[in-house]
Amino acid sequence: MKKLKLTTIALAFASTVLFTGCASITPQYTLVDGSKADGMVQVNARFNAVNNQGPNDELDQVKAIAKEACKAWKYKGEPHMFGGKGSLSQEPVQPFVKPVFNRTYRFQCTD
Repeated sequence: MKKLKLTTIALAFASTVLFTGCASITPQYTLVDGSKADGMVQVNARFNAVNNQGPNDELDQVKAIAKEACKAWKYKGEPHMFGGKGSLSQEPVQPFVKPVFNRTYRFQCTD
């Protein structure tokens, strides 16, 4: 009887995992650092995706955040990204959660 209960519980758990898949997060974009005097802005994108590829609109989102920060500091021009697409890091993997990645972008505010 105990063996049957354990088997039933194990099957229920496996079915739940199989049919619900892994947990996802909504992409998050955050201003993480900056210097008004230097006109430097650093923006972080947090997402989970297959093959470390971020959302299609990732660059547009981070550039919009950088533009708002530069505008708040009275810079008039478009912010220029430097350092390429940004450094990518992966958060520690948790059971039943898709891998979560962070990519950091740097921008220079312009007049």
